[in-house]
Amino acid sequence: MENNFLEVAKKMDGIVLSSIGAEKLSGFEKAYRDAEGITALQTALSDQYMKPIMSLQGTKLGFVTDKDKSGGYPVEIVRKCLIEAVFFGLQPTQNMFNIIAGNMYPTKEGLGYLLNKMPSLNYSIVCEITAFSKEKKSASANATIWWKISGQNENTKIVPIPLKIDDYTSVDAVIGKSTRKARAWLLSRITGIEVTDGEVEDVSHVVISSKQIETVDKESERIALMLSDCKTVEDVEDLEANIKGHSELFSKRKSELVND
Repeated sequence: MENNFLEVAKKMDGIVLSSIGAEKLSGFEKAYRDAEGITALQTALSDQYMKPIMSLQGTKLGFVTDKDKSGGYPVEIVRKCLIEAVFFGLQPTQNMFNIIAGNMYPTKEGLGYLLNKMPSLNYSIVCEITAFSKEKKSASANATIWWKISGQNENTKIVPIPLKIDDYTSVDAVIGKSTRKARAWLLSRITGIEVTDGEVEDVSHVVISSKQIETVDKESERIALMLSDCKTVEDVEDLEANIKGHSELFSKRKSELVND
């Protein structure tokens, strides 16, 4: 039985490589190749084959989820996210992806793996915390990102990074969150692939009450604090790319910088 599982594993690896390795394909040809590979994986990843895979759930040797304390996700969800992860280029082990709200999210480790796999890329990321809000519910950091692709000029960019934290978030955790966001920014800059923000540690549990308006005000205060650290319009635009809504705050800060 074990030999059969290993043969299936090798077959699935071949399916994934034939899809993610076809970088020159596009349009319907790329869509057909991916659809064919996904269908093949869905068939190969039977419930029986998934049994040992399910033991990887809830451990950083495998992958972490936001439901680990309640027993994790059912096999259908894990199978779907596993397929998404391997087609993204990630491995099923070493905490390269998390499952949050039933969806797959690349982690800091996963993004580092993808960047380090690029043979033509050299890069470094240094994150520095610039501010904490008074309530210790948010923080901001600057990520200094340097990268060079073979045959091209080297680049350096300072990216302002907004972060949600809580009373238990350590300085190391803030640096870790900043590093993930910086890696996601660099991957997007190089490949054009947008990485959705999210790791299990970022999941917050909010109790909705009559004080919901106060929560909104605190969010505005958090963003205003980060905007005060922006020294150029470009800094504001980089921050705006990571935050949805609150366009009036961003417009106001841009206007202040232009008129200075």
